[in-house]
Amino acid sequence: MRVPLRLRDQDIGYLELAGSEQTWTEQTRTLVETVGAQVALALESARLFDQTQRLAGRERLVNEITSRIRASSTVPGILETAARELAVALNVPHAVARIELKRESQW
Repeated sequence: MRVPLRLRDQDIGYLELAGSEQTWTEQTRTLVETVGAQVALALESARLFDQTQRLAGRERLVNEITSRIRASSTVPGILETAARELAVALNVPHAVARIELKRESQW
């Protein structure tokens, strides 16, 4: 027996049970469908929880980096801190932050 796992009218997978066709009564099929519906909801809950955790981690990282940047009081210090913190956060070997001055610039 194969029963779809449905979420918001979309198949996201299935439950498959081995056995002969004579084994599956209407009551058995209803039980498997009910369990399948609960599995789909649990999967969606797990996905949303994971997504929320990732977003919270990202926000935490942004706040930490912003706090370190704000601790710098000079333009070079701010740029250096921003580049260093982003390089660490993104696990890249090198990062640069630059300001491009235009003729009308206040810098």
